[in-house]
Order: sequence, then C-alpha cells, then structure tokens
Amino acid sequence: MNLSVTSRILLAGLVAGLVSVYGCGGGKPLASGTPGSGGGSPSDGAAGSTSTGVGGMSDGAAGSTSTGAGGMSDGAAGSAIAGAGGGAGGNPPPTGGVGGTTGCGVAQGPGIGDGCNAVVAAGPCVTEQTIRVTGPTGGGGVVVAGTYELTSAIDYTIAGGTAQILGKKTIVISNVTASSFTLDEVDVLGNRTDRRHDTATASFGGMLTLVPTCPAPGTAGGGSRSGRFTATATSLDLIFSQGDVNELIESYSKI
Repeated sequence: MNLSVTSRILLAGLVAGLVSVYGCGGGKPLASGTPGSGGGSPSDGAAGSTSTGVGGMSDGAAGSTSTGAGGMSDGAAGSAIAGAGGGAGGNPPPTGGVGGTTGCGVAQGPGIGDGCNAVVAAGPCVTEQTIRVTGPTGGGGVVVAGTYELTSAIDYTIAGGTAQILGKKTIVISNVTASSFTLDEVDVLGNRTDRRHDTATASFGGMLTLVPTCPAPGTAGGGSRSGRFTATATSLDLIFSQGDVNELIESYSKI
C-alpha cells in the first residue's frame, strides 16, 4: 500500500515535468528562451531591411521622374509664351510706320479740333528756319481753290531764335469768292494732330483774317488769326506776326 502511494507520487511528478517541457497538447517541445530571441532577431532584421530598401527606391524614382517632367514642361511653356509676346510686340511698329507717313517730330500728346475736318496731312516734314532780318510783306493775289502742302517755313526775327520742327501741314481751300474762302487745315507733329475749319476774309491788297468755326471760338485752338498773304496759281504764302519782332512765313505748294 505504501509502495503504491509512493509510485503514484513519482508518476505525478514525472507527468508534471513532461507537461512543463512539452505543453498540454503534446507534440514538439516549446522553444527555449535563447533560440526564441535568436529567431526573433533575424525576422526583425529582414523585415526592416526589406521595407527600408523598397521605400528608398520608390522615393528616389518618384523624385527623379517628377522633377524631370516638370523641367521639360516649364521650358516649353516659357518658349511658347516668349514667342507669342514677340509676335504681338512686333505688330504695332507697322501701324506706327503707317502713322509715320503723316507725322514727324517727337510725340506732343493729344491734339485739338478732332472732327473739324478729314484732311490728310502729307508733304515733307518741315523744320522752321530762323533768319535775323525783317520779313517781307504780303503781296496779295488771287487765291485758287485746291489742296496745298507746307513746303517751308521761315521765322524772320531781329532777336534771333532756335529752329524747330513744325511738322506736316496740309490745307484745303474751297468756296472761293472775291473776298473770302474756306480753309481747312491739319497739322501733324509726332503723335499730335491739330485741325481747324476757318472762314477767311481776304483783300487782294494782301490782308487776311481767319475766323474759326471749329474749334469753337473761345476754346483751345479757337482763336482768330490776322496776317497777310501772297497767292499765285500754284502757291500760297501765309504770313503771321509773332510778337513785335517776329514774322512767320509758311509757304504752301498746290498739288
């Protein structure tokens, strides 16, 4: 009886020991602490190495492709815009060139008398000449209807002065009677255009008075002018006083 009890105690101890080694389900022994740590280290190392390597390659490729494409796109767009801008910028000069056929001198800003007539300025770009002598008097004559272009301008002055560009002037004379006529004038200097529509009263002794109907009297450019003239079948000289010692003679040729 005592041996049987003792045998049972020993058998229970043996079973307990086997359970601690193999576990309740039986099968292979549980891994020891040391092999578990060793196995875990290779697994962690592989996962970390593979993840980092792939991520690095992916980032590098994406960065290279994105930068390259962006650079090519910006370059092409810049070239196209620059070309278009050059073309657009080149268009105004021809327009300016066309305008240049009727103007000369430097830009002078807005003109006066817009709408007073539709005369086109032509002829040469005239520079006023200054001569330090007393100017001639008007000889009168018969004024002939037609279109006239300014060909020269002389400022007769005792005090002297500096020559200046007068620009291009064209006048059209119409409605001629024995003592009057209508005078339409356009004067272009740089980008400025002045226009007048005058009624002229003339004596064949050479006296002349120009009274504007456009621009209206009393407004800018709407002042009356008095002077003298000399007329032939193909030319017209208009002589206007400029102060006490100056006389400007504008010589026009009929076209």
